[in-house]
Amino acid sequence: MAFHVGEALTRLGKRISWGRDGKRRSSMLRNSAGGKVWQYGVSATPSFWTFPHFKLKARVLFADLAAGNRAGTVINEAGIQHRLRRTICKGWRNKVWHGRLMAFLELLSSDSPFIEVPLSGACAITFDARPMLLTSPVRTTLPDTMEDDAEEPDDSTLGMSNPEDED
Repeated sequence: MAFHVGEALTRLGKRISWGRDGKRRSSMLRNSAGGKVWQYGVSATPSFWTFPHFKLKARVLFADLAAGNRAGTVINEAGIQHRLRRTICKGWRNKVWHGRLMAFLELLSSDSPFIEVPLSGACAITFDARPMLLTSPVRTTLPDTMEDDAEEPDDSTLGMSNPEDED
């Protein structure tokens, strides 16, 4: 199951507010860049182990920019979609992807703590609108707080060894 935010839900460049606990933030789910329109979306894959849940995967779909600053025809060539994701989205870091996911969930839930997906006229699945939070027992040193000589000096560790140098 996959869904992209279209023109019926939000206009280009509109920021969607998200966040609870008194910390309101906002992110865009549709905008134009490089003469194309990008539309954020999510694929949801059900998983039943170790407990029932859905795995969410972020998606970006590109369309041509039509007259009047609107989304035109969706680009159907996989190679072009791939190239656009590698160029237009290359500056998006974890914080941006997280913000877009949270704004997406806020848009689906309409300020409710739940997202309801109808299965039939009489049956629906109800999901918590907030992703599951976790705390990791391990962490890494952030690259902007490391000293210059803390970088890995052995190229073979990074998979960049030169076979001619080895005996």
